[in-house]
Amino acid sequence: MTGWPEYSADFVRQRYNRLAPIYPVFEVLFALPWGIRARAAARLELQPGNRVLEVACGTGRNLPHLRNAVGSTGHVYGVDASPGMLERARERSRRNGWPNVTLQLNDACDYSLPEAVDGALFSLCYCVLSRRRQALWHAWDCLRPGGILVLMEAKSASGWRGRLLTPLADWLSRATVLGNPYLEPWKDVAELAGKFEMEEIWGGTYFICWARKPKNEAA
Repeated sequence: MTGWPEYSADFVRQRYNRLAPIYPVFEVLFALPWGIRARAAARLELQPGNRVLEVACGTGRNLPHLRNAVGSTGHVYGVDASPGMLERARERSRRNGWPNVTLQLNDACDYSLPEAVDGALFSLCYCVLSRRRQALWHAWDCLRPGGILVLMEAKSASGWRGRLLTPLADWLSRATVLGNPYLEPWKDVAELAGKFEMEEIWGGTYFICWARKPKNEAA
């Protein structure tokens, strides 16, 4: 892994406040695979009436998938540290008339929820978080026994794709979203959960990994 700066939480927050109005553009710049958000949400195995948490929910681009999965009787919790990003998520929720979506301005390690959740999602955020492992452990603690944690993120590809794309991803990430493309987040999931599953997408440039909390482990 090449040297990568550890950005402060304040620096990250300010950067994402500035990026919030144009954030959808980065799905194009980083060639986000079509349908990957829906695929990540599907790995949560949510049912109507379930409760789900999204950590670093950003502008709320995953909210439609999560809200559709839990229905009107479930509840979606979203947490983000950027006021600019969260305001757009709140506007999305208001526009769609989702009274069962609760959005909280808070750090990924410091929020609290009124109840345990059936699923927890990290989407295109883990490699940006300054205290990422603590955030992962905290979300795991919020899961009910039997609940599923899903992490969707970009990764460095192997072979010719890696040689071609990784330098570009390095430069573009430093200039924009600040996410470290050299991390291997699935190793943190493995350390936390012991057993996990993973699928690579678009030639290994993106991945989704997921783990189920044991039913004998307390929430």
